[in-house]
Formats: sequence, structure tokens, C-alpha cells
Amino acid sequence: MAASANFARERAELESILSSGIFDRAPSLALLLAYVCSKYFDGESQHIKEYNIAVEALGRQPDFDPKRDSIVRVEAHRLRKRLREYYAGEGQAHPVQIVIQPGHYAPKFLIRDELVAANGTGEVPAAPANAAPALPAQVPLEFSLVTPWYRRLSWWMVPALALGVLAATVFWPRGEANGKVLPVTADTYPSAGNLEELRILAGREHGTYIDGYGHQWQPDRYFTGGSVFQMRDHTIQGSRDPEIYQNRREGSFGYDIPLKPGTYELRLYFAETLYGEGNTAGGGESSRLFNVSVNGREVFRDLDITGEAGPSTADVKVLNDISPAPDGKLHLRFTGSTGVAFLNGIEITPGVPGGLRQGERFGNLTYSIPVPPGRYRLTLYLAETWFGPNKPGRGGPGSRVFDIFCNGVALARNLDIYKDAGGADRALVHTFPNLQPNPQGKLVISLVPVANYACLNALELTSETSPKR
Repeated sequence: MAASANFARERAELESILSSGIFDRAPSLALLLAYVCSKYFDGESQHIKEYNIAVEALGRQPDFDPKRDSIVRVEAHRLRKRLREYYAGEGQAHPVQIVIQPGHYAPKFLIRDELVAANGTGEVPAAPANAAPALPAQVPLEFSLVTPWYRRLSWWMVPALALGVLAATVFWPRGEANGKVLPVTADTYPSAGNLEELRILAGREHGTYIDGYGHQWQPDRYFTGGSVFQMRDHTIQGSRDPEIYQNRREGSFGYDIPLKPGTYELRLYFAETLYGEGNTAGGGESSRLFNVSVNGREVFRDLDITGEAGPSTADVKVLNDISPAPDGKLHLRFTGSTGVAFLNGIEITPGVPGGLRQGERFGNLTYSIPVPPGRYRLTLYLAETWFGPNKPGRGGPGSRVFDIFCNGVALARNLDIYKDAGGADRALVHTFPNLQPNPQGKLVISLVPVANYACLNALELTSETSPKR
């Protein structure tokens, strides 16, 4: 590592980006970037670990547990995205550019002139040259399982890897530990007619499941394409119903679900059990990116479940104002960007135009709510029903803490329902006025865990914009 005095250009770039204004509404990202860069300048890159970042940069307590709290992974994912946007815009011509590779926290300072001379294009790559390429769509599933190791290959390892893959395809069963990959099968379920409410366990072949709220989940149906993956006893964080996440459909696939005319809420359930720390394929953030569309409209691009929620952790995406297409069906499509798309569950319930009906949910929650231009008031209804001296989770104040964001802007930090409400089973209402949709016409409400998982009982959104006369 060079002496600190040799980092004049790197320090200047850090100062430039911190003063650019891109972190004005995200101070935690500025703290994170400043921390990892200072460690780099001090020759202590080996100490840039998830625990150190949480305690030293983000102010978490010394008993911070990365396996239970995904805050560092979530913030790092947001920081990488913000840096990419910056260098695709006003920072594009900067002579030095800061990159934090997926799966790592130590920064890299890329010298633009050297990169331009090396690739001869006049453009700076958006990612380091040794980043793993996305697998082509025609590559069989069993080969996609080795994707993360491409990033760590040396030239002399390629023949050995080829022999290993050949042996694996001949002698080893496909799929993750304690699971099996099943072939694509046609949807043999008879049409149930137009539906008003439906819950589907993607990849489940037989039998219904009753969740903790008494709702009945049906086996997989109305699908086209993809493969089924089934697991046994895989631990899922952030859900009281891990059964929802024990099967999945993956690949390039879709659902065409008959619905009665009306307005619905759509919830998509995900838990990444292949990639990430402790899972079979290893890797981490950006190991799997995929896109989701509803009735031909893309609603999620490059969705990264590991980056948002962490490995083996429940993640629920909620969309409101969903209606069937003119043919009377709701059309969902899932396509891979890096790796293959996947889905664990679909929940469709009657909705309220412009609003959400919501029972208790918990985990790393994101609500993407399309709204017309204007100003809105958000009301969140909360109650701590899990933690407390006489509750199943025991504990008390500090047992559940989370942040609330709207379009990336913090609305509340370190919210502690038990502490603020004065105990368990006590109602707590938070109202946030004067919210405006993002350029895509959405209010993206995120509940990000700090300690354990966020929870929500109900969400209400009302317009504050006076009607035009």
C-alpha cells in the first residue's frame, strides 16, 4: 500500500463527490463512502468488514450481528447504485472514479486515462474489467450455478473447472443442498374462473398451505415456462411462514391469472437461497439480477433480492392499483438480467384505488405505489405484537428497530415501536405529509431493518393536492 501522501488525486475525487450534492438526502451513504475510503487511505483495507462498517460508520451497537441485521448490505447496495448514476452523469469525465465492487466493501480508484488507453473506446467501463459476465439465456441451469466462481478464476483453473462441471453433470444430482430441480411441466390445473383473491406458492406441486393468518395458499398454477426448485428445511429469516419460501419457480417464465374486473393489490414473495453467504453458490449482491413486468409494463428492473434483503431472508414487493388486462387476465413476466429470475409466491387481494389494504407484514419491506403528480400524506399504523416480556420473541425496547424511507429520503430513523408506543399490543400511528412521487410517478416506501425486521400493520395514502377547478 502506498503512503497516504500518494493519494492526492484519490482524496480530491472523494472530496469532489462528497461535495457534489448527490448525498444531500442520503447522509448515511456519505458516511459509508467516507469511512471505507479513509480506511483505504490509511492502508487498512483488510479491516473494511461488514461488522466494522456497522459499528464504526453507521453507529450500530457492539453486539451487531450481520446475520440478523442487513443494514450494511442494504446501504452498500444503495451506495453502489448512487456511484454508478453519478459517473454516468456529471462525474463521467472525472480523471479518477470510485468503484465498490459487488460482494466487497473496499473501494477501488480507477484512473480514467489508463482505462481509456487500455480499452481504446474513450469510455470508462461501468464495472471493473474482471467482473463476471452475465450468462447467455441458452446456458443450462446447472451451469448457471457456478457463475460466482467466474470472478475468482485464474487461467490455469479453466481446464480443471471444465472437467469438474463435466463430472458434476454426469455423476451429481442437480440443485442446491437438500433440494431438487424438477423439469418444466404444463399447468394442468383447470381454470377456476375469474378470481377475486388468490395465493400461489410458486414451484409447489401438490397440497395447499395455511399460513399464520389463516390464509390458504394453492399449489403452482397459471404459469408458463421456467423450472421448479424444491427445498427442505432451509432457514428463512424475517418470516413466520418459511413454508412460503421453500419452493420457487425460476428461469424465464410468466403467469396469466384470470381475475374479475376491479382493482387489486399484488404481493410478490422472494427469498434468495442460492446466492449469498451461507448458501450453496456463494457470491453476494448482484449475483442474481432480474426484471419483472405486469401486463407488459416493467415494474422492477435489475431486482437484487440479496442486495435488498440479504441471503435467505424474506422480501415482499407490493404493488397497488393492479387490474387485469383487457383479456381478463393478469400477465406477470420474469426475465433474467444476470443469472435467472425466480419467484416464491404470489398474493392477490382486492384493493382500494389509490391506496393499500394491509395486514401485518414484516421483513425488509418495499411498497411501490404509482400515483398522479401532486402531494400526498402517508400514514403508517403499527403495533408490536411479537416482542415483549410475555410475547413469543421476548425482549422489549430495542428488540425491533428500523428506518423508513420514501423515494430514498429518510422519513424516520431508528423507529422502535415497543419503546415509542409504551409496550406491546399498543397502537402507534406515524404520519408523513407533503410527499411527492419520483420521476417515474411512484412513491417508493421502504422499511429497512436496523435490529431484527421491520413490521407494518396498515398503510394509508391520501392526496393533499386540491382538485383543480
